[in-house]
Amino acid sequence: MLCSRLLCVCLALFQSGCLATRVRWREPKSVRARPPVLEHFCSPSSQARQLYDEALRHEHACEDACVDLFFSAAVEAGQACRCTNESCPARLLHQSALKKLVVSGQDFRRFDPRTGLVVYWQGVRRTIPVEHYGFVWKDNEFDRLAPVGDYRTNAIRSFHRCGGAGIPLVVTTPNRSGDPFRPKKQNFAATLCLRAQQVESLEQDGAVDHVPYAEAGSAAAINSTPIAAGAPFALELYDPLRVDRRVGCAEPIAKDLSAPLVFGLKGQSRTILADFINPIGNESESRLYFLEPYQSRKIPLVLIHGLLSDPFTWVEMVNELRAQPGFIQRYQIWVYEYPTGRSFFASGAALRKQLNRARELYDPNRQDPYFSNMVLVGHSMGGLIAKLQITTSGDALWRAAANQPFENVYIPPFVRETIRESFFFEASPDIARVVFIGTPHQGSAFARRSIGRFASVLVKLPEEYRQAYQQLIACNPGVFSPETERRIPTSLDLLEPNSELLQAVSRLNIDPQRVQMHSVIGDGCVTLQLGRSDSIVPVESAREYRAQSEFFVPTTHGRLHKDSGVIQEVQRILREHLQSLPACE
Repeated sequence: MLCSRLLCVCLALFQSGCLATRVRWREPKSVRARPPVLEHFCSPSSQARQLYDEALRHEHACEDACVDLFFSAAVEAGQACRCTNESCPARLLHQSALKKLVVSGQDFRRFDPRTGLVVYWQGVRRTIPVEHYGFVWKDNEFDRLAPVGDYRTNAIRSFHRCGGAGIPLVVTTPNRSGDPFRPKKQNFAATLCLRAQQVESLEQDGAVDHVPYAEAGSAAAINSTPIAAGAPFALELYDPLRVDRRVGCAEPIAKDLSAPLVFGLKGQSRTILADFINPIGNESESRLYFLEPYQSRKIPLVLIHGLLSDPFTWVEMVNELRAQPGFIQRYQIWVYEYPTGRSFFASGAALRKQLNRARELYDPNRQDPYFSNMVLVGHSMGGLIAKLQITTSGDALWRAAANQPFENVYIPPFVRETIRESFFFEASPDIARVVFIGTPHQGSAFARRSIGRFASVLVKLPEEYRQAYQQLIACNPGVFSPETERRIPTSLDLLEPNSELLQAVSRLNIDPQRVQMHSVIGDGCVTLQLGRSDSIVPVESAREYRAQSEFFVPTTHGRLHKDSGVIQEVQRILREHLQSLPACE
């Protein structure tokens, strides 16, 4: 146990280059707007303040009348605000009332972002509709809304947010569709605005029943009072990634594009070490998933993490890419997750199958040219997995592992196809560009150091796999190389510079007419053993001689893919990729 903990600390520092991710997320605070100090500020009416304070008291008493009062306060304060100053007391009160309305409305089951908000306005029961603008998500996928409050994290440096109309939200949606390329839950950004048209008299010649205001929140009142037709209100939900201004006016909307990423980190259980030690504990853990629903005519950008890491390592890059003007209109981000203790040949085979499955599901007739021009970005060992997608193996890899043809070797039936998929494959016709970030094409001395070899020994495989491998070796004496004969190679074994399999990968052919490659190389360290390196991967190992460009950064391995200069280089490459595709111009 002590050894495992020590390994966890050492390897976490090796891979991340920093301490564990820290996240602080606080719910929005109540705002009691003060009278304006400057003349150009708008002051909320005394009635709006009274409604808000009364709503807080009902909320504290756990009474659903607070929903109606927060709504009324939002309407009153919103009508009083005629300026765009973010410090305007009327605007602050309006926004605070909206945030409270979202939280209390959902808590008391009066607000469903898919169907609307049930409130009492001047004693009349109304359903306030919800209108969606700009989303790639379906209306019925808005499961839970969380107003953005105060948050901090060391996972990203820049927070992409700005003021404007409405309030920023994080929307949580479960995967009810059963889409195999979407996780169980996803978070995305939204902005909520309250549209309040000119409020006219609600008297309708007895067509609408009235309820005493004090009873507006009671369940009996909700069940007995009809809904008033022609409600002058609507809740507008905007996608801040794709919409800048409110419909029907020039007013910009408030945005917080970074909040969903931090919100996702908040309660995330990290299983990096467990996935490394038990790489075949759950085959479904190797999976490709999309950050948004699949969109045709957008180029897939696939991010592949490295050793002892997970998809959350890409938070910084995703945060910056999505905030870049024009990116979201041309690209869609996919992320590949896999247990890093397993051989990267097996992880490469799993990704190959998932990419083929995505093609079969979304574009089986190959009518979308954008799908055939995807970009892969791999950090560290993820770059080797990316490389296995753009090469054709022939029998080169198998000859590096065995001296007899595959068909002549006895292999236990239940692992035969798995081994075949790992050693024999064709280059994907759908990948047009690859970016290698700190990729050890020629291995890393770290793998042969004592801690690296100790870590490799810790990797555990199911008993049935171990027995099958022992049977494989016993039934084929003298066939396999020493590298593969001693045990099932782990990811660290294959990263040793003298690995015959790794050297075989480096010699595989890549079609330069089909695939463009780029290298990002860290050279922030100089040692006698490694020379110039990123502290883990020597510069010479990180160089791919067939790459169209090389970008050197004076930083360490774990920080390389998070470096601002590297992210700008990736943005440059993506712009270059667009310019090279006539269909995307």
